[in-house]
Amino acid sequence: MLVQDRLSTGGSFILCDALAVGFPIRYASQGFVDLFGFKASECIGKKCGDLVGSPSIYAHDADLKALTAAHGVSHDMATEGLKAVTERAQEECRKMAADPTAHMGFALVVNRKSDGDLFVCEVLMQISHHTGTGWPYSVGFQSDITDDISVAELLKSAANGKLDALIASRNDAKNKHLENLCLKDKQVASYLNDKAEEMWYTLLNCIDATGKPAPQSIASLSTKDKMSETGGLTDTTSISSMTIKGADSASVVSDEDFNQGSLASWLWGSWSGKMAGGGMVAMQFFSDGHRVLITMSGKVIQASYRLDSRRDMVHLDIFMPRGSGDKDELRKCIVKIDANGLHFCWPSSAGDRASRFEGPGFLLMQHSGDELSMPASKTAWMPLAMGAAAALASGVAIGVLLRRKRQM
Repeated sequence: MLVQDRLSTGGSFILCDALAVGFPIRYASQGFVDLFGFKASECIGKKCGDLVGSPSIYAHDADLKALTAAHGVSHDMATEGLKAVTERAQEECRKMAADPTAHMGFALVVNRKSDGDLFVCEVLMQISHHTGTGWPYSVGFQSDITDDISVAELLKSAANGKLDALIASRNDAKNKHLENLCLKDKQVASYLNDKAEEMWYTLLNCIDATGKPAPQSIASLSTKDKMSETGGLTDTTSISSMTIKGADSASVVSDEDFNQGSLASWLWGSWSGKMAGGGMVAMQFFSDGHRVLITMSGKVIQASYRLDSRRDMVHLDIFMPRGSGDKDELRKCIVKIDANGLHFCWPSSAGDRASRFEGPGFLLMQHSGDELSMPASKTAWMPLAMGAAAALASGVAIGVLLRRKRQM
């Protein structure tokens, strides 16, 4: 059997964003579509739990009446059981993320299909790194084992503290599944890397031929919103939806309000630097439309910005898109420009603004080029965005991947 048939058609698997909270789905195989009954477009950008896990079960059956009636368990048993299997799966994800080379995630969970049916899903998870870029992605493999373990049995075992024993009883089946997947086979690894490459290409190829944002089927480029202990952005913080607001956006101020003093024109252009936490960041400020292109940890975003230089401490407000229909997230920053470069500081916590150029959100950026106009064509835009992202993330020119993709 061909690799793509064994993994995609003959089995269920998904590729997820390994840097994002909840591991949102970026690619769903045909096997996953067939197993759960969702269209592929309905899966992309969703956290797996929100789509098929406990959050989805509660969203459609808040008091669990349907679950308890269909599977013959008490409300308390269902509640405690769902909590236990969910926590165990989350712990497996944490262990996998902490040591991807040594730990493969394994869990038994109750999942919900699109038609509302519940079943016991056996999940294998691993984190891989693309051989070209070094970027991480998570692969999850799913199997319906309800014929072996019923929903009631799983919930009762989990609620009664016997989940570990039940999982251990699946050890032989897990090893057999791994043997069939042949994950160490070069063809399998190459196939998954190709799918990951397609995933990133699709995510970042968000500009249409007119230079405007193309319609997107994903809610966000990344959903990692966890901050550092101080609340500021860290070098591993992923940036959300690659969306650009139009001139009529409430986030954008008028030209009269915006163009204050000489700082605005000094700000225009490309800047790059290293955050106190060690991560590289690049920003390109455009004079037209008050737009800023940000690259960080391999992620790319177009946001809008507002500058107020009438204050002693110059305020720079950056409006980060959250997704279709959602209000932009305001980041209250401070900036100054001197002979050393652009001093920039993210807020230490949501809603606050730094008063000094120090702390985990501070970085000193150097001017790396004059302002570039927004390219009118996709082919001109993509090397700019992707090249900058890849250079910061891994030092590998991702533009090579894009050129190869366009030549296919």
